[in-house]
Amino acid sequence: RTSHKSAFKYVFTSIIVALCACACRSTRQMADSGLGCAIYPLSTILLIWFLKLAAAARMTQMPYLTGSLNDLQATQACLPMEVHLAVSDDHRDIRATWRTQGTGCPSTVSYGLADPTGRRLVDMPLLRSGGSSYTISEDLMCDAPATKRPFTVHMHTAVMSDLEPGALYWYSPGNKDSTWTFRAPPRTDADQRLSFIAFGDMGESEVKARKIPKAAATVKAIAAEMDRRPVGLILHIGDLAYADGKYKVWDSFMEQIEPLASRVPYMIGIGNHEAGPCSSGNDLDPSGEGPYQPAWGNYGSESGGECGAMAAHRFVMPGQVNLEARGGAFAAAAAAEVRTSTADIANPKAAAADAGARNAGGSSVPGSAGSGSGSSVFNRRALASSRAAAAGFMREEARMESAAVVGKVEPQLWEGSGSVGKETRTEGYGDDAPGDQNDDDDNEGREDEFDAASAGKAGSHAASANTPVLSLPPRLTSRRKSPNPPFWYSFEYGPVHFSTLSSEHDLELGSTQQSWLESDLAAVDRCRTPWVIVMLHRPMYVVYPHKDNRVVGDHIRTSIEDLLLEYQVDVVVSGHVHTYYRSCSAAAGKCVSDERKGIVHLVVGTAGHELSNVEDDQKDWCDEVINDWGFGRFDVDGDTLRFSFIRTGDGRVGDSLTLRAKVSQGEACDRRREERVKV
Repeated sequence: RTSHKSAFKYVFTSIIVALCACACRSTRQMADSGLGCAIYPLSTILLIWFLKLAAAARMTQMPYLTGSLNDLQATQACLPMEVHLAVSDDHRDIRATWRTQGTGCPSTVSYGLADPTGRRLVDMPLLRSGGSSYTISEDLMCDAPATKRPFTVHMHTAVMSDLEPGALYWYSPGNKDSTWTFRAPPRTDADQRLSFIAFGDMGESEVKARKIPKAAATVKAIAAEMDRRPVGLILHIGDLAYADGKYKVWDSFMEQIEPLASRVPYMIGIGNHEAGPCSSGNDLDPSGEGPYQPAWGNYGSESGGECGAMAAHRFVMPGQVNLEARGGAFAAAAAAEVRTSTADIANPKAAAADAGARNAGGSSVPGSAGSGSGSSVFNRRALASSRAAAAGFMREEARMESAAVVGKVEPQLWEGSGSVGKETRTEGYGDDAPGDQNDDDDNEGREDEFDAASAGKAGSHAASANTPVLSLPPRLTSRRKSPNPPFWYSFEYGPVHFSTLSSEHDLELGSTQQSWLESDLAAVDRCRTPWVIVMLHRPMYVVYPHKDNRVVGDHIRTSIEDLLLEYQVDVVVSGHVHTYYRSCSAAAGKCVSDERKGIVHLVVGTAGHELSNVEDDQKDWCDEVINDWGFGRFDVDGDTLRFSFIRTGDGRVGDSLTLRAKVSQGEACDRRREERVKV
């Protein structure tokens, strides 16, 4: 993760320390002469100066280092970092988002069908999609400490479109140096099976190890679970990084989750450590809503002045509107994201050669027309060929146990240097030692930036000047029934409709969010997605002794519980309270005998943060409490959902539950047919 400059710095520092130690030893032996204290420090300085000059002279005779230094720097500057996937607006698409150290880097993603080992299938088209680049800076934040010091984060996002449902794909964001794999979303259909993982309150265990001791361990436990049994989706329901206005904590968190988020879509909800009141006004609040500070409860400014801006820019959720900034790299006018796709199948021999080179570590990349900055080109014949091949190949693949392979492919280095299986990283902007949060340098975060476009031999690593830049629509000020991601939005994945809410925004009757929620639930087709799951960070049902949280939960329940019951929501998943517990089928604060007239609430705020205090005696509605770290696993098969709370420590199931869908597929389809007959 260090540049050549930093490496030499470390070498010379080590030499200085060693020689000074020798000098000190010698001066003790020459103390009687009175010359040691003067001669040896001076000789040490002269020796170091001489070594630096000699090294510089030597470097001029090492073209394999100096001649390719610009190329190396450009390549490292454009290496994709913090890669993560998300469900896109179309159920056949997947969005990839990543960060780069440098500017001017390509925002394209290459992808294609893969065999069970994750390698590109020979004779299959190489697809490319052009995306957008954008910059996160302190200008987007609302208040201190997030606005206190300048920083710049270069982000890229692109959509991989028209995927074959359930097929295994390789993909390479940004450049040719690293590949990952993912499985395309299943069809939106009640007959599809789906397994997903949900949790809240993770954080990261490098900078904030004291308060968040188990985040890294939970990531490893989830990765192990994904290796054992297939998982199609991850839901992180608020309190993501616990950055609280410190952008470097976000980087640490994003690197921590990359082994998971680069394999399957990583969908988020907003918690109190992401969003909160913006004292500088609504113009910098990406939600467009006024500050939510009711007289009751414990709402405050735990986001450290981020006010949702960092989470909204890091994670591009379905229906994502581009966020308004205060000047800088973004314009205030609306512009659609430009996407480019190309498929190279006109020359099968070239495609096969490229696949062989890719799998063997070569560098051939045909189809370079899809650089991400040209006009939209899409080879439908190639896509049809890809889909036809996928259908046949998936039948063969079904005989193999490929669950453990997804996302586990070692990165293939298509060009030369580096070791296979390890990601190469440049020195991060403003990198500190673990645990260092002092941030004393006001300019840190910018001094290490590298402009790839200005490198002498950056070549294909530099983006075209026409690379589309993510632009911004006017602020939406009127109440609307459209989603407002990542604050409130919905998506469908297989047999499940997911509705994500923000407990940090108004949910009361007549609010923007509640109006959207009602329209969203009313539009669900239970014949296609018989399961409806709602996610919000703060729970509606709260265990003792959390009095302030219970006050908030009671108000949320008063605001939306009747609506959730009316539309027969199956499960509500939350976090915020740092323990695991589940309710009975509850309504109005009590258990109900008819499970169709109540909702099971699962609180899984156990992904990393230190645990909460929980009393032994709880309300009757509380069926189970486990004060331990872990995550929830959901397995949906037809009308049956099996839930398991899996402990981080040993990977064992601590609690489990089986539910039946409130609206069965047959019942929903019959109802839909009757409605069509009436029309």
